[in-house]
Amino acid sequence: LSACGFHLRGAAVLPPAMGDTLLEGVDRHAPLGDEIANALSVAGGQLVSDRESATAVLRILGERSDRRVLSVGANRRVDEYELHYQITYELLSPKGETLVPQQIVNTIRDYQFDSSQVLGKEQEEETLRAEMRRNAVRQMLQRLRAVMLHKQETASGEPAVPPAQAHPGTSSP
Repeated sequence: LSACGFHLRGAAVLPPAMGDTLLEGVDRHAPLGDEIANALSVAGGQLVSDRESATAVLRILGERSDRRVLSVGANRRVDEYELHYQITYELLSPKGETLVPQQIVNTIRDYQFDSSQVLGKEQEEETLRAEMRRNAVRQMLQRLRAVMLHKQETASGEPAVPPAQAHPGTSSP
């Protein structure tokens, strides 16, 4: 695999502008807030509690989770569901200026449903929802990183991340 250039994605490394992030629009101790705090920590950032010490403000404008019937069997019972999870967010400066305009991250999963195993399937659905939330937060941070690094590059005229740091776990020639 190394010959073809494959490397693990790893955690997104946040630009300095997001090192100390204030979270608005969601409780820090709610499942989404907790997931964002964990993802920021892994990426080298942290959540702060006041705007004065923040380098950026991550505002969650909405979170939505839906389930719809995907297929029904011959016995007129649901055989398969589709789960949707969506986060709407924007990134602001501590002064309230828009750094990254409103964006939406969507994730979709489907799963087989067996009415004779309702308790097990409810647990499976909750596990899928938690995984979808984690995936959506990861996508959100990767998008924010990409936009912020692009802004740094266009402002300075130079790449914001040296090639050796652009892909953790790989070495440069």
